Amino acid sequence: MKKSVFIILCGVLPMLMMAQKTTVTDCQGNLYLVVKIGSQYWMAENLQCTKYDTQSERAGAVLSTSSKQTDAPYYLAARYANTEYSANLTDEQRKRLGVLYNWAAAMGYSESQAVSQTGDYNGKRQGICPNGWHLPSRTEWNTLEKYCGGKVEAGTKLKSRRGWYESGNGTDDYGFCGLPAGNAYGNYVSSVGSWVDFWTSGAGSDGAYSRELGCYESYFGERYNGKDAAVSVRCIKD
Repeated sequence: MKKSVFIILCGVLPMLMMAQKTTVTDCQGNLYLVVKIGSQYWMAENLQCTKYDTQSERAGAVLSTSSKQTDAPYYLAARYANTEYSANLTDEQRKRLGVLYNWAAAMGYSESQAVSQTGDYNGKRQGICPNGWHLPSRTEWNTLEKYCGGKVEAGTKLKSRRGWYESGNGTDDYGFCGLPAGNAYGNYVSSVGSWVDFWTSGAGSDGAYSRELGCYESYFGERYNGKDAAVSVRCIKD
């Protein structure tokens, strides 16, 4: 899709912000818009790569589409899900929803490694992200939230201007274009059109942390998901 079309779908950006838009390509040839917000560079689209890049901790490995824990890491395609909230998304937006990853897949762990990992990851974990990019830490997400005005304001400013159920659209002030890709447990994908979660690299003994946007809330919350849940990934530049 042409960048001009993407900008229309996600909101008309100020000329200054548009000038800062660049792109990154993953190891499967998928192209993503990139936006600078404060001092950070973020993907402005959800990741859809299913293979680990050459410098990743699992270089060259390919993800499974199975949702069985014994086959983890895995992913599912949110854009194919049919839910009562999906109709408000345009066809072009649905193409940009990316795929949903369990935490092991996002981090580049085996299932046993994911289970044993606790605490905020100390360093930059590339995982499923392209070379030169990594899965954001809780601290990096907090930096984004603070720059966007705090938890309540960030929730509105990071959501796309179209595509959210029940008039839950945002203002997309910075071009982050948060689209409601939903989430998945097992093979069941839900909330497409009303919810999105983005993995962090931080975890506890029985789950991992994500940041969330919803159609019924204006805040940019933090959520504690089971590590076998499948949610979206946004990568941040090293």
